[in-house]
Amino acid sequence: MEPLNILGVMVLIGFVLWSIHRSRNAVLTLVIDNNKLTESAGISDRCASEIDQFVRQDLEVSTRVTVRGYRAPQGGIRYEIRGANLDAGTEQQIRNFLKQVVCIPTRC
Repeated sequence: MEPLNILGVMVLIGFVLWSIHRSRNAVLTLVIDNNKLTESAGISDRCASEIDQFVRQDLEVSTRVTVRGYRAPQGGIRYEIRGANLDAGTEQQIRNFLKQVVCIPTRC
């Protein structure tokens, strides 16, 4: 094999391992599909039902969206939203709602 091919394969393997490791570090994962919460991990059932109600009433998302929350170095949770071409306002609306629901320990 040529050195460039070996390098390309190594980069590809590294990217796959990095993405697997990154998704496992998430403290919470939400999957929204067709205006409903289809999967949730890392949150209570009560929080999941509140998020599902928010998604059904306040969002217009017809494609699959994955939201992952990671612990931020300065404290709190940093949210990463992937999967749909959402405008910045909708992404911020999701972040603000999750900040209210998920980060208040007495609510969940």
